[in-house]
Amino acid sequence: MTTDKRDSMTGEELGQKLLASVKQMRAPTNTPSESFGDRLAAIGRKHGVTAHDIEQVDSVRDRTPAAPTDYFQQQARTGDLNAALAFLSRAGGQPPADDDRLPGA
Repeated sequence: MTTDKRDSMTGEELGQKLLASVKQMRAPTNTPSESFGDRLAAIGRKHGVTAHDIEQVDSVRDRTPAAPTDYFQQQARTGDLNAALAFLSRAGGQPPADDDRLPGA
């Protein structure tokens, strides 16, 4: 039976390794000579997306209107206009409570 290398790592070592992996994944991968469009086109070629596929998506998007939302109407019916205006006009406000701060801040 083989032992996974992670089994012998401390929690801190594992955390550092995970953090390094995340940083590597988030690092910019495009070079100055490679635009976002070039990268997007490469992904499309890799997955076999054709210009016809893009045209089909565009035509459906153009024919299908966005669904209207009544969220703001609902908020207007249940909201307190005077309380909202008082909140927006207050100066400075209050500092965050101790339990409403980010760790380490």
